[in-house]
Amino acid sequence: MTQATTFQPELSISPSATDLDALWQAQFGSRTEVWFRCICIATAGLLIWAYEGAIVGPVWSVTYLLGLWSHFRLLRPRADGRPRNRFLCIANFVFLTCVYLAMPVYLMLSGDPFLSFCAALAVFAFAVFTLFRSEPPGYVVVLEVTLIGGLVVTAALVFMPIGATSMEHALIAAMCIVLGVYYLMADLANRKNRKELRLALHRNLEAQKMEAIGRLSGGVAHDFNNILAVVQGSLELYYEVLETTEKDELVADASAATARASALVAQLLTFARRAPLEARPHDAAALVKDLCTLAGRVLPSGIVLEHQVPQDQVFVLADATRLHAALLNLILNASDAMDGHGRVCVEVKLADGPADAAGTLAAEDIQNAHLCFQVADNGPGMPPEVARRAVEPFFTTKTVGKGSGLGLSMTMGFAEQSGGAMRIKTSAAGTMVMLHLPVSTSGP
Repeated sequence: MTQATTFQPELSISPSATDLDALWQAQFGSRTEVWFRCICIATAGLLIWAYEGAIVGPVWSVTYLLGLWSHFRLLRPRADGRPRNRFLCIANFVFLTCVYLAMPVYLMLSGDPFLSFCAALAVFAFAVFTLFRSEPPGYVVVLEVTLIGGLVVTAALVFMPIGATSMEHALIAAMCIVLGVYYLMADLANRKNRKELRLALHRNLEAQKMEAIGRLSGGVAHDFNNILAVVQGSLELYYEVLETTEKDELVADASAATARASALVAQLLTFARRAPLEARPHDAAALVKDLCTLAGRVLPSGIVLEHQVPQDQVFVLADATRLHAALLNLILNASDAMDGHGRVCVEVKLADGPADAAGTLAAEDIQNAHLCFQVADNGPGMPPEVARRAVEPFFTTKTVGKGSGLGLSMTMGFAEQSGGAMRIKTSAAGTMVMLHLPVSTSGP
């Protein structure tokens, strides 16, 4: 079960993002890169200290890392929506950039060929970083191009031979200009490509939304048309038949049709995260055991149903009826996927982090944790094209009359409305559906 299915693509920068949001994404968008940058800065400072014996290396590293921490604190989006100080954020960014580039200048002016080579590598690393990261605001690009140009000019002056001829000056100047123009062209092309990709992703997302709305509208219209046909036909025949028994049967058919309509509306409300929920603490282990007892009576004899629950008593904060229905639907889906022969395992475990983050690492205590309900089978799994559309409303691979296509949509809607999430992992070894729901720190 190695293939994870993502249903809502995320874009690094939304069209409504401010320049500070773009700067935040450019500076701290990749946690791995930030840690790698910090390690490289600290290591470089220590190596310069070891090579020169001067404390300037560690001082530079500490200054940069403190500036980066300050930049992180100032630029970080506020959870409570409070505005960030734009002047301080930009000033801190300029300070941080100048601190970094001060070291290549120092190394170039040292007169040591080895340190000069290290300075060239540092400038090259900075140029690569500016092309690697997410798209920053325009003024950031202007600032960095200016600083890199200044570094190139500084390097040209430092390494200019004493008594160089006019031809040599012109040649070095031309090389600096060519380098600067190519870097600027690469930066502009990179920004253009990122912008076009972002717009294409947004257009694709809007197209998917419109397709989903069309499928939802068509499915609702089709189902309600069938229900109304039963109600209308029963009412028309009611006045034609004379037998009381037949009239009672027609009324019963109309009543059953309205019940199906009510159930369909309830499913749609759950999918739309508008269904009324009564979230209360419930014993997770007891709920799963009761569910497996019920499901074992309706599953085919070829299905082996197992369950694993925590040894310690934990309580899930959710609507028990809706959770029961969601898990039962997942078990029946797993049974259908295996054609009545296979193994289904329902497991409950305490996972680290909040429920809406959908983390899967095991949690040692209930603090900052949530409950993960897993329904896994050893069936053939979903093909990639089916996995991508699994939670779309009215999408189903079952034959006509065997499924409405609202089961997984309803389950995902219930999980998200409860403050959690739903995730699907599928491969040739089987499919696992995980419901991440909040945990209650107190009992009922």
